[in-house]
Amino acid sequence: MNGFGDIWNEEIFYSAVSRYRREFQGGSNKDLIASLFGSNTQVAPIDLPNHLQAFVSRLSPIHSLTLDHIIDFHTLYPYHSAFLDTKAALGLRAQMASSSERYSLGRYGHNRGKASTRSPLRYCAECVRVDRASFGEAYFHRVHQIDIVHVCPQHSLVLEDAIKCGGNQHRAPREFISLEELDPFEEGRGFEELASGAHYLNLAKKADWLIKATLPKRCPEHFRAHYHKALIELELMTFRYQKQHGAVAQMVSDFFDRELLDELGAMISPSSRNNWISAVMNMSGNYGSPIYHLLLAEFLSIDLESLFETEAPGYFGKGPWPCLNPLCSNYGNECIKAVAVSASGRPYRISGTFRCRCGFSYLRYGPDFEGVNKHSYDRVIDYGRVWQKHLRNKWTDSKCTRRALASELGVSQASVYRYAHKLGLLTNNNHRTEMAS
Repeated sequence: MNGFGDIWNEEIFYSAVSRYRREFQGGSNKDLIASLFGSNTQVAPIDLPNHLQAFVSRLSPIHSLTLDHIIDFHTLYPYHSAFLDTKAALGLRAQMASSSERYSLGRYGHNRGKASTRSPLRYCAECVRVDRASFGEAYFHRVHQIDIVHVCPQHSLVLEDAIKCGGNQHRAPREFISLEELDPFEEGRGFEELASGAHYLNLAKKADWLIKATLPKRCPEHFRAHYHKALIELELMTFRYQKQHGAVAQMVSDFFDRELLDELGAMISPSSRNNWISAVMNMSGNYGSPIYHLLLAEFLSIDLESLFETEAPGYFGKGPWPCLNPLCSNYGNECIKAVAVSASGRPYRISGTFRCRCGFSYLRYGPDFEGVNKHSYDRVIDYGRVWQKHLRNKWTDSKCTRRALASELGVSQASVYRYAHKLGLLTNNNHRTEMAS
């Protein structure tokens, strides 16, 4: 296969194969697929093609295309894998390289939107004009084929349908058809013509950034923590999301046009807890669908770069945290590396338990995302062995007054007696008399 040419900037792989087909002399579309992929059963997938390793192996030895380059720069893999965990993302990548059946995104709850209403191939009229001037021909851009993209993020024009399939229009065409063969026009419509044009444009720009950026791989909990912080700061949720579930769902429904949510397959019923917001917040069901993450980021005004690059916020700031036992050698030093976060009370309150190696453990109520109250606590859970040992030793020291001992232990005088009683030290009547004087 020495005649396969270059793939243009941001061109979807399907489009490059379609342009090659025009010059292919092998006969039918089935013959073309067999020569490219080594399979005569392959259809013409647009978003996530497979058999790619077989395709690369058939290229000329001097061709610059590699498997990784095709997947990363000419398919929708970066978009679909952005919110998957590492294992799932690697599985999807391996499936695209292999010659087995196509990978099912449905197992990770990916939603392709209201598929039956859209053409499987779309283009921007201004991109057609620019590409013809730059490359001599128009081609399909990959960002335009993303389910959530209805507006060109570069030119702010409504995307045009390239083909009309009828029936289930979202199904991939069985043939490779180049854009020039479909006679695209160069006069476009502004995004303002859409009922939710501004939202569509913002979502398109987010999707465009997502598919082009080099992203660190994050676990689902990372995104959940960022969304929790934003919702808590807006006073839209407590630690347990479901406490204000209906209010959040209603606000999202009011924020976006109903037609937009319906088109993207993201309709919400405020009275039901089984919707995509719950899935994302609870990391269940549809949690990996980019559509839902981008909608939530748009609603919460979250910058995608910050979402991926900034470490997940802790409910009690960034660790480590200090030991607050005045008798510990690490007193005031940030030596506690982990915090156990939980919810308690009615209504639910975020609480964090901090434990030092000296045995001293304390509880703080949150959230305190910036760590402003890092050196204070709301309640001591356990004073620990070091603190208790000091109390035992000083209890029998006749030179140590009750006030002095309380100061050393960092508690009130009443607390000294309470813990002395708890440790069985109050049987020493002589010392009790001296301490009371």
